[in-house]
Amino acid sequence: MKFKIDKYEAFFFDFDGVIVDSVNIKTDAFAELYKPFGEEVISKVVSHHVSHGGMNRFEKFRYYHENFLNKKISESEVIELAQNFSALVVSKVLNAPFINGILEFLKLLKKENKEIFVISATPEDEIKRIIEKRRLDRYFADIKGSPASKKENLKCLVENHRLDPSECLYFGDSEQDLDAASSLKITFIPINFHDKNIGYSDFEALMNTQKML
Repeated sequence: MKFKIDKYEAFFFDFDGVIVDSVNIKTDAFAELYKPFGEEVISKVVSHHVSHGGMNRFEKFRYYHENFLNKKISESEVIELAQNFSALVVSKVLNAPFINGILEFLKLLKKENKEIFVISATPEDEIKRIIEKRRLDRYFADIKGSPASKKENLKCLVENHRLDPSECLYFGDSEQDLDAASSLKITFIPINFHDKNIGYSDFEALMNTQKML
């Protein structure tokens, strides 16, 4: 998978697992919230979460209750679970290590005056707060999160910033990221992908195997 970044004008990044090594933090939080329902449920929740990284937490809570607990869940219960989840993870995500090479890669893109965006499954106000506190906001032209889907947010950014999809790259670690990129025929670059046989382990590996400019 060879490419040169000077052929692309816009770069989209997922956050968890792509910019910050925070996937396990959220896995542990889901396990903690479903602990009262036993080990079998925890195992199902963890397995689903790991393989559906781009699905937002609200959708996951609905899915887990309906499919693993055979229970209907009200919107107020979803909101309460989301608030508890946020309390468990935000401080840890703020201190999680960066994915290897990401800061160097972002600096390179910024130096070349590329447009850079974040599309996350994390609630938008929360992901913006995390990015600001981690002093990463200087890199990004825009930041999008849930409740809108990644496909919706990607389409919105492409239209609002008048981007040509053929001049865009999307870096993600989940099938949801791949689906979003594919929906607009944007080139997808797997980073730390759930299938470790695909793509690159991190940006250090990417930069070591690509001719960047």
